[in-house]
Amino acid sequence: MTAKKTTNPVVTPLKTVTVRGVEMTLDPAAFINDEIVLYLSELDDFDSQTEDERKQTLSDMYRVFRILFPNWRDIAKKLRDDTGRVPRGAITSFILETIAALSPNS
Repeated sequence: MTAKKTTNPVVTPLKTVTVRGVEMTLDPAAFINDEIVLYLSELDDFDSQTEDERKQTLSDMYRVFRILFPNWRDIAKKLRDDTGRVPRGAITSFILETIAALSPNS
């Protein structure tokens, strides 16, 4: 009988950052994700999308937002404008600012 090899996954230490007055302790590895890059690029093409594509893009972005940020409700409150809505682009900007704060030397 052969012994099973166990591998220890690489564990990224959590990092505490403050973005737009919101302090968060996050896993930086969660942001190194091709899916997030894809969603951000879809938002760049938002104006050229059909209505159905726009709905899907926004739905995807909110899903990613909720996964990345356990305190997403608090963040959404900070991102609301005078109308009480979260403006298009606010979530993307917040994610990009968070990525920059998590890896300031890149």
